[in-house]
Amino acid sequence: MIPKYYLSIGLSIFLHNLDLLPYMFTFNFDKIICAYWKKKLNKARDMFSKSEDIRDIVQLLKNINLKIIQENNSSIEAYYIVLYFLVRLKKPNVVIETGVERGASSLFILQALEDNDSGILYSIDLPNMSYVSSSGNKLQGNTKKETSGICVPDSLRARWELILGNSKIELPKLLEKLTEVDLFVRDDEHTFESMIWEFEQVFSHLSKNGVIFSDNVDINEAINIFSEKTESKKIILRRDRHNSSKFGILFKE
Repeated sequence: MIPKYYLSIGLSIFLHNLDLLPYMFTFNFDKIICAYWKKKLNKARDMFSKSEDIRDIVQLLKNINLKIIQENNSSIEAYYIVLYFLVRLKKPNVVIETGVERGASSLFILQALEDNDSGILYSIDLPNMSYVSSSGNKLQGNTKKETSGICVPDSLRARWELILGNSKIELPKLLEKLTEVDLFVRDDEHTFESMIWEFEQVFSHLSKNGVIFSDNVDINEAINIFSEKTESKKIILRRDRHNSSKFGILFKE
């Protein structure tokens, strides 16, 4: 059964993207969502090809985010397109991601790596995970093992290693194997304890100009406390035109 939240997203998608209407008749929610994100990925690539002044990466990311937020039909591509730009501009060799679900962020990262012609993505995902949020609400994941990363096409999987398991177990093992991480993308359990723990685990492994990219940072103070502790440059941006939810980027300097 498809959650009501995703049904509302699906309706919004079709209202503003009538070219995706044929996918509606497949009655396959995964195909609908993946087709939507592939369309937005094409938008990201087109925007990047037309970008000119990239001397100030931070300002460029802010400008791109604001431009998307101001579009009437925008949704959370304000998050994903900024992520694509960041990967293209920073040209990371090693990227780690926690939290995959259907693989929208994986799709944008992997295409950016492919367009850079370098880099590998390690993604850690715990399908159908559940946890209690900081506010006491029980949150439940929406993907099964077989649909984890389903939006990533075969053509992009050569640069990808998908690890299914709990990040509390898999992240330390992965960091021990890798010598250095250039970009860490965090989008799994959104509790203060989990966010701080993952930031701390990764930070000592970050390269000199490494970056942490974290979703839903407005839920708690984890990113603010960690940025002050490590004296990292921080920017906070909106992820969606329709609500005030935010994501954050930390630059190790």
